[in-house]
Amino acid sequence: MMKYIPAISLGLSLVLGIAAYLLLRAGPAESSPAGVASVQVAQVQEPETVTVLVLKDVIEAGMPVTPDLVRTRDWPAEHLPEGALTHTTDLYGPTGTPFFAQMNMIAGEVLVTEKLAEVPPRRMLSKEIPDGFRAVSIAVTTETGVAGFVLPGDRVDITAFVPQPGRTGPDAYRSRPLLEGALVLGIDQIMGNEVEGAMPSSLVTLALKPEDAQKVTAASRESRLGLALIGQKELDNEEEETPEEVRPAPRPVIYRAPPPPARPDTARVTVVHGTRAQTVTTPVEEEDKAEDGEPMEIGAGS
Repeated sequence: MMKYIPAISLGLSLVLGIAAYLLLRAGPAESSPAGVASVQVAQVQEPETVTVLVLKDVIEAGMPVTPDLVRTRDWPAEHLPEGALTHTTDLYGPTGTPFFAQMNMIAGEVLVTEKLAEVPPRRMLSKEIPDGFRAVSIAVTTETGVAGFVLPGDRVDITAFVPQPGRTGPDAYRSRPLLEGALVLGIDQIMGNEVEGAMPSSLVTLALKPEDAQKVTAASRESRLGLALIGQKELDNEEEETPEEVRPAPRPVIYRAPPPPARPDTARVTVVHGTRAQTVTTPVEEEDKAEDGEPMEIGAGS
């Protein structure tokens, strides 16, 4: 009997192994055997993404958006902005030209159709006028407009040339300075400081204070207005200096002397009769009044 024990143990182990294999193939049982724990592994799903176009750098309104200004980036589909562009071909309009930025945009911003247009945005002069100023246009010629070298963004001095009737030559006009350092907003219908070179024009638009605008408008009715272009170096030097507060000059103190005292209209007169003296009051003529305003003592004897 002892010699059959190893064979019985081997057969029992084989049976148990086959049973365990069959249990694993059949899947997890409704109830695990005692001492055996079932382990389930949870699977994490990656969020769905969409490839979009984002800006590489800051761009300003009016710039054409070309492929070299953008790059692609994976963006979560559930947070995708409405109208987001997904391919560089979306940057071109029906005519084959790139769209223009309708507003300023920052680096990393997703491009959307709402911020692009086939034509650049229209610039409004009212947005270029500094606070508290007014836009005033004056007529100029080649001579009075510095041969067209006055451009938007420059500073100019304004001089009025008043005609003198009956005079000719150098005396035909009298110059009268009006304003200094006026800001040029535009020439004809051109705004912006991207213009270079000479641009001969017939109208120059300036930014002026309301009171200065009235002064220039009134002067343009009776005289010719000329512009004098201020150099950029002079403007840079003025910006570096700290401007002192402009205060009105103190009014001179005028000392008014008190009026002289009124001179008396009468005088005391002492009349001596021998050893007896008598004082009487008598009217005084204008030329006989005392200089110091005191009553006069007049002595008389008999």
